[in-house]
Amino acid sequence: MKNSFISFINKKDHYVVITAWVIFQLIWIAVFGFDFQGESNKYIREANLFVTNNGFTQHRYIFYSTTILLIVFSNLIKIGLHGAVFMVMFINLVCYLKFYKSLNTLFKDKLPAVLVVIFLMVFWPYQRWTVTLYSEGIFYSLVMLLCAVLISYKKLSLKYLLGLSTVLSLLILTRPMGVLFIIPVAMFIYFHLVGRQKIFFLLTLIAGGILINEVSQIVFTTTADWDMKKALQSDIIIADKDDYPVNNAIILSDSRNQLYQLIFYITHNFSHFIMLATKRLQAFFFLVRNYYSTLHNLFLLAPVACMYLLIIFYFNKIRTVLGRPLLVFMLSSIFFFALAVSLQFDDYHNRFFLLLMPILTVMALAGIFHKHLSK
Repeated sequence: MKNSFISFINKKDHYVVITAWVIFQLIWIAVFGFDFQGESNKYIREANLFVTNNGFTQHRYIFYSTTILLIVFSNLIKIGLHGAVFMVMFINLVCYLKFYKSLNTLFKDKLPAVLVVIFLMVFWPYQRWTVTLYSEGIFYSLVMLLCAVLISYKKLSLKYLLGLSTVLSLLILTRPMGVLFIIPVAMFIYFHLVGRQKIFFLLTLIAGGILINEVSQIVFTTTADWDMKKALQSDIIIADKDDYPVNNAIILSDSRNQLYQLIFYITHNFSHFIMLATKRLQAFFFLVRNYYSTLHNLFLLAPVACMYLLIIFYFNKIRTVLGRPLLVFMLSSIFFFALAVSLQFDDYHNRFFLLLMPILTVMALAGIFHKHLSK
């Protein structure tokens, strides 16, 4: 039975991915329907105002522009919001196919590649966002595409760097948190350089740091109901669920630079930071919520707990399979997103964690199938 299945996917692997994707998209549409509410409203409204004002109403919307401009385009060609969702879904399918193709290269075995993509499609907390107009619909797809580009690395050519830069730019223009991939990607490239190339490449890290600073300045100074000071003074664990109690004992800087305020807060309120960070990271890594049922919490926790155990148990094998540059990218991505959550808050729907699902799934499967793989 197993040999027959492997033989089938060897011949029809792309059809398997497409068929599975169509089946699960139809299931999630039937279960959840198309979601144009909640955060989607913000992008729909901004898309309408973009046409009226010939531009964004606030600079921060530049970092959500892929979703907003897709809605603008959909309205211009008269296919409406449902058409916009179908475009988000199509982008998702294309990224799955690219991701799957790269996994074939990595695993040298189509079975684990198929298992990775089907698992992500089955795990509805991750996949359901493609039937909404939340920015995660495109963001999650682009994270898969970024992983695919890195996994498919052959040589550091100008063409490769342009393609990688394009995907990274799109991530930043889809959600501000896309900037957190800058340093992990830079580290991936760094470990492919030799000699003096590494010294010159450090300039890109400086440029990346400047970009991260500029994005944080724009986002935190143009959001009407949220800023860095409010974030640091609020003992909040999960956004949109917890209240925002103000802790007046927090010592803050009056600097207008958002990153400086953050550094000042940590250095002057270290015990408070550690206390809150511990609670936020617990929520981030284990996904459990007190407003979910026990069964729902088990559904969320069981697969990620299995992935953690596989990654820990087979870490030395995974390191051999993935290679140093790719492993550094994956681990540093996890680190930077966890750090961001520890400094702010976790998301009500686990959306900050879910974007890491392709990375964690690949690492876990590399552990399971390490015997079949060699570098």
